[in-house]
Amino acid sequence: MINRLWKVGMLAGILAIFSSNALAHDPGLSAVEVRILSDRIVAEISFAPSDLAGIQEPYSDFLGIYGDEKRLELRSSGLKSSDRNSIHYLLEFSSSNSSELRISAPVLANLPRGHKQFCSVFDQENRLLAERMLSADAKELTIDLRSPSNNGSIFRFLVLGIEHIFTGYDHLAFLLALLIAGGSLRHNAKIITSFTVAHSFTLALATLGLVNISPAIVEPLIAASVVFVGLENLFRRRLAARWLVTFSFGLVHGLGFAATLRELGIGTLGARVALPLLSFNAGVELAQIAIALIVLPLVWRLERRPSFTLKHVPAFSLLITFAGIYWLLVRTLM
Repeated sequence: MINRLWKVGMLAGILAIFSSNALAHDPGLSAVEVRILSDRIVAEISFAPSDLAGIQEPYSDFLGIYGDEKRLELRSSGLKSSDRNSIHYLLEFSSSNSSELRISAPVLANLPRGHKQFCSVFDQENRLLAERMLSADAKELTIDLRSPSNNGSIFRFLVLGIEHIFTGYDHLAFLLALLIAGGSLRHNAKIITSFTVAHSFTLALATLGLVNISPAIVEPLIAASVVFVGLENLFRRRLAARWLVTFSFGLVHGLGFAATLRELGIGTLGARVALPLLSFNAGVELAQIAIALIVLPLVWRLERRPSFTLKHVPAFSLLITFAGIYWLLVRTLM
């Protein structure tokens, strides 16, 4: 029975990997920063170029701001700047005397399913009034200007970090390739710890802008790490020095994790960067620990069967290797 369940689970996992998009990451992240000034309200909206594929203007569909249930006038709009990684639009709205503002992002309904937009609102003294993670299912933010609140920021970035692991199929495949090899609790703890230390280091450096490596380099390297560990399982499993390999690739994966926070403009928050950075990283760690707590006991139990080590681990590792090769080809040739 266990053997049959294992085969079904393995097949489901591989189908999930190959049915995912080529980049194997979240379906998209964007950011909007709203500043409430005395005579106007200014909003800067940032997208990755791929997010806007097939999306038509007008800019009024990007963002709507309401006071007393009346939509504020969009005074001006236009492209602020753009490069190969991001496009920034600047929108200026009329001011409002309302004690409550409602911000709506109707564009989210036309973006890929699962796209999220990080919305932050500031006053004219640059004090943070509110932060929310918007989506097609929750694309509005209401702010009471008499008693602004920013509760929940830790939880939102924690959830974002968890989602990043469970929807980032290349990171997930890399982790599964490590765990499927089995080994003692101490051996796996050493591997997971080295990976955590490495990706936390580069996640912080890249988010703060101290390290800037193009996704055109990082994404193929992440795919290559999946291929390497898959092949290592096939030919030289349970290497004593695997934690060193994991540490090296963890540095690369951290750069991939940082792309999520950079797309949200977190690196520009100055001293406020600590909370989202730490919360996001904690979410990543919780997801990895949860996966390890599920997979390792199952692997240890199945290791009692000789067929598992001789047949199933190589088969699963081979499929993960093929997935990594697929991602590597897509990211270098397309």
